[in-house]
Amino acid sequence: MSTLSPVLLFAHGAGFCKEIWDPITRRLQRSSLLSGVDFVSVDLPFHGSNHDNSVAAQVDADGPHVTHPANNAIAMASEALLQEAQTLGYGGRPVVGIGHSMGAAALWKTEVTNPGTFKALVLFEPIYGPPMFRAPDRPYNFMADVTLKREWKWPSREAANSFFENWKSFSSWDRESLASWLEGAIVPDEQDDKAVVLACHPTIEASIYCGGRMWLSPEEQARTKCPTTFHSGSTTRLYRLEVFQEIAARRPKTFKVHTPMAGKSHLMVLEDPEACANAIVSDLNALDCFNTAARL
Repeated sequence: MSTLSPVLLFAHGAGFCKEIWDPITRRLQRSSLLSGVDFVSVDLPFHGSNHDNSVAAQVDADGPHVTHPANNAIAMASEALLQEAQTLGYGGRPVVGIGHSMGAAALWKTEVTNPGTFKALVLFEPIYGPPMFRAPDRPYNFMADVTLKREWKWPSREAANSFFENWKSFSSWDRESLASWLEGAIVPDEQDDKAVVLACHPTIEASIYCGGRMWLSPEEQARTKCPTTFHSGSTTRLYRLEVFQEIAARRPKTFKVHTPMAGKSHLMVLEDPEACANAIVSDLNALDCFNTAARL
């Protein structure tokens, strides 16, 4: 049994940034179980401090479909998370991955391609499903279409803050979570020193939704070597509970599916940081490395 204090590695979803985890980590730090535990949240490629507009996205109105390197965002994020986990886990330190949406899928992919990377995974609605159809058979892409129409530039940070604080689409967000997102998701415009823009441009975010989801065969699922829990919201339209229940039924010693959080959507980590923090603590309490750390 390891006596090294564990570290929690947080991975955000598409269009978000590392700061979205701040309200949750502040609550986690109140738990005696996590005394001495380190919290690390990273910006994934094309997001937050890692924003990158050097490659122009190609937009095809049919679909719509956007072609950009971020079509491979899950794989790219997985590579970045593997490097981070290996650095944090040097010397045998236990690393637990906690992720949402794209970040959850990327953490899971990291474990599947490099079994044993994580001591455990706590995943909030990983983006998961069979490969998407290619042209000319690809269906209407709602997520890409909506994202491409999103406003992305404002004359000042104050204007951007006001826009999102009053935006209907974000009305269900916890206000602390919204403020944290604004810290990392809005950056100075490189072409206009007074204006601000979304760190992840809508065309790049839309290209992520055009790149498909994570999909694993039963044999690939079996490569997951650490306890892995799945959380979801009861009102979500991006997570099929029965799919994850089938995965857990095949390997109940590895996978656990929690009851969906009542009244929460796919964005539960932004809607209710208190409930999500409590869910994380409950999952971590089952791991020996945390009970050991708490006694040291």
